[in-house]
Amino acid sequence: MSDAVICWGNDFQPHPDFNVPGLIEYDSRTAGHAEICIGFPSAAQLASMPRLRWLQLMSAGAERWLHIPPAILLTSANSVFAEPAAEHALALLLALGRDLPNQVRHGVAHRWIKSTQCRDVSHAQVALLGLGSIGQAIAARLAAFSATVAGFRRTAQGAVPPGVHSVHAFAELGHMIATMDAVVLALPATPATEKILSRSLLEGLKPGALVVNVGRGSTIDQEALIDGLASGRIGGAGLDVTVPEPLPPEHPLWSCANVLISGHSVNASSGKPRRWSELVITQLARWRGGEPLLYQVDRTLGY
Repeated sequence: MSDAVICWGNDFQPHPDFNVPGLIEYDSRTAGHAEICIGFPSAAQLASMPRLRWLQLMSAGAERWLHIPPAILLTSANSVFAEPAAEHALALLLALGRDLPNQVRHGVAHRWIKSTQCRDVSHAQVALLGLGSIGQAIAARLAAFSATVAGFRRTAQGAVPPGVHSVHAFAELGHMIATMDAVVLALPATPATEKILSRSLLEGLKPGALVVNVGRGSTIDQEALIDGLASGRIGGAGLDVTVPEPLPPEHPLWSCANVLISGHSVNASSGKPRRWSELVITQLARWRGGEPLLYQVDRTLGY
């Protein structure tokens, strides 16, 4: 049992299509022998696995798990969510660009009104914050619209991903924000990314610019975003993530014009079970072959 693989129905319920050979349902009688866990263990479940050496999360975000002992290798599931998150980001951006939030409201009211506020995504200048698996998938899709993508990450060093025209450190954003037609965020929640799209940056946006967030709600100064939407300086916002979550019914974001809120839906995907299965099978093969695991979480960076 030294290579036991465990999943359970805590936050994570395996789908019938989630076919992983050798998977063992969580059982307190066998947990003491487990070296590998797959899923989202509770504190009690973690405590019942003293021999645990590796925890494979089934989420892209890892902020809830950084506290586990450093001797336990922690890996995320970034690749599982890259495609649906990128499609979702493009859907929000296109919907805002084509003024669909207002058109939906007109449709509900049975009012035929021609849009006058449409903005082209084609050939747009886009600031893409975050160039991980999700950010790179977004950039690849923006390339189909001939958008000029300026990618921003912790450091400008390293390869330039496909679809990205230039790579910059976050510190450079202030010098470039006024030229951007849209800002798309695909960032994890870390102390370094908290409110990285700050009030000063939001106030420096090009008038009418669009904001889309498919990363974490904490990366935007939400109060400043609301102010920018209310003044009309920000042309629209597509938010899959907010602070808090769920967003209370009385929250002012719900009443902002030209805002789409999609309730943390980027992880909804018909292909997710297949990608989960492929990832776990790949990771187990690498583990058993002594190869480095994919998507290892750096505890100091938070992702």
